[in-house]
Amino acid sequence: MGKFFTIILSLYIVYYTANIIYDLFIKQEHKKVENDEVDEFSLENVAEENKIEVQRVEIDDVENLSKSVQEEIEEPKQEDIEPDMDDLKRKFESEQELEKTQSNTVEEPQKDIKEKLKDVRQQNKDRFKQMMKMAETSVQMVGTIEGQKVYQSVLQF
Repeated sequence: MGKFFTIILSLYIVYYTANIIYDLFIKQEHKKVENDEVDEFSLENVAEENKIEVQRVEIDDVENLSKSVQEEIEEPKQEDIEPDMDDLKRKFESEQELEKTQSNTVEEPQKDIKEKLKDVRQQNKDRFKQMMKMAETSVQMVGTIEGQKVYQSVLQF
């Protein structure tokens, strides 16, 4: 086993040294680019046409800047900020009523569903037991194929 690993290791070393020597000394690089294939693009003209002055903005200057958004944000009215206590009380009571009705309607169907599931499971168990009692198996030899005996199993009800 040791010979095998040394042979594989020596082959890897020879392979990679040959690749390095080829890349460094033998391979000729194609660095020459013909002048016809070179395209030069310049953005100087565009930069000169669209010249924008850079401005320094301090914290104090932020309030004096003109806004670019045409529609200003409306400030909320005092009525919207502090809703009426009667409104809050009505909302709270209506939410409580909804929760009560939802909890009652959810509990009743769950009880019915659980009872039905128990009944169905019991019926399935009974059917399975009856089927197993009725089933009898008989194994018959069908014949021989190429020197092997072939058997057949039949369920009889």
